[in-house]
Order: sequence, then structure tokens, then C-alpha cells
Amino acid sequence: MSPAVTADAPEHQIRVWAVAVAVLAAVAVLAWVAVDVARPGPLFRAEQSSSPSVAAAPVPDPTLEQEPMAAPPPVDLSPLRALPPAGAGDDGSGVSAGPARLRIPALEVDDAAVVPVGIDAAGGLEIPGAREVGWYRFGARPGAGAGSVVLAAHVAYDGEDGVFRHLGSLEPGATVVVETVDGRQLGYRVDSVAVHPKADLPIDDLFTPNSPERLVLITCGGSFNPQLRHYDSNVVVIATPTSAPTPAG
Repeated sequence: MSPAVTADAPEHQIRVWAVAVAVLAAVAVLAWVAVDVARPGPLFRAEQSSSPSVAAAPVPDPTLEQEPMAAPPPVDLSPLRALPPAGAGDDGSGVSAGPARLRIPALEVDDAAVVPVGIDAAGGLEIPGAREVGWYRFGARPGAGAGSVVLAAHVAYDGEDGVFRHLGSLEPGATVVVETVDGRQLGYRVDSVAVHPKADLPIDDLFTPNSPERLVLITCGGSFNPQLRHYDSNVVVIATPTSAPTPAG
């Protein structure tokens, strides 16, 4: 309790006591603030707590990363929309038939079904489900002798590994076999395996109809963004014919 100040006390004594009271009050306020600041609030506790009731966000497992069922198209192929469809069978004019099955022994891909695909409404290359490979039907047919025969498949789709899950591990010199719808067997030898950022994919070169015949295999690759459920690159394998087609049947 502060000492009493009489009415007849000297003026300077009154000022001294007033200052002393103010200082004591300030010290009390500061002490209360220090205690309150040191006490963690709800947000701080939630962020720092080690209680088992606060679950940490799971870390994505790269082995389980999948492409979404409704993933945005990785490549804009709309400029190729005007090309006529190549069709899926021999029309009797000597034009090679379309592909029906794909084998890549080094990746244990055995008789994967190949289906003709085109361009979706968003301007991207259509890609079938996990167990199938899409043949870009607006491009070259296998065995035609010219142009790029483009085959594309998923790394993973709808919780299942895709046909091209391990395409990036393929090495130059590996054998790829394409079986056409009329039963011919076409062998190709891998010349190169490359990874291209999606924005820099050389579409004009990969889809050209004017090159010597080659097989172009495409899938997703590079880094996977778990928030966008999207890969940032494409794996591209280029292979060239090794022999003349074997007869059908």
C-alpha cells in the first residue's frame, strides 16, 4: 500500500509520490503482459504439439503416384487436327495395316493391346486405360516405310500401373515388336531415350509424316506434383525398323 500523503505536504513531496505510484503501476502491467505472451495460444499449440491426436500430413509415396482420370492434356496437338485419319486396317491398296499389339521384352510388356486414338476436345492426345496403348491414328502406320508411328500409354491410371510404367528405364539397343491387325510382326530397335519438359516437347518432329519410318513411344515422366497430380515432363523413346515385316498368318 502506498504511504499516505497529507494535504499540507510540500509540493515536491507530492510529485515524488505520484511518480513512485506511476512506476509501480507500470511494472505491474509489464509483468502481466510478459506472463501472457509466454503462454502459447491455440494456434501455437496446434502447430507445435506432439500429441498423437494431431496427425501429420502424409508424405506421398512416389511408387504409388498416379495420373488422375481427368488429368489436363499434357500436349496441345490441335494443329494436327486437320490430318485425315489413317484407319486401322489394310484397304487393299498395299497400305500397311494399323498396330494391334505391342511387345517390349526388356520391360516385360507382353502383347499389350493397341487401340487407335485421336485428339480429345481439349486438343490433347487421347490415351486409353492402364492396360492399353494408344496409336495416334492420324499419323503413320507401322511398316509403311515413312513417318512416325506414335504410340502413347500411361505411367499409371486409376490406381493401376500403366503399360509404360517403366518406359524411362528402356535402353538403346532394346527390341520392340509391333503386331499389326493383319498379323504381321514388325521389329524395331531403340535408338534413343529422352525426357522433355512438357512445354518443350518437339511435337512437329515427333509427329512428322515425312521422316524415314520410326516408332515413337511417349509417356509421362520427370517430377510428379502431388498437388496437381501431374508430371512435368514426357519420356520419349525413338526406335527404327530392324527388318522387313514377317508375313501375316
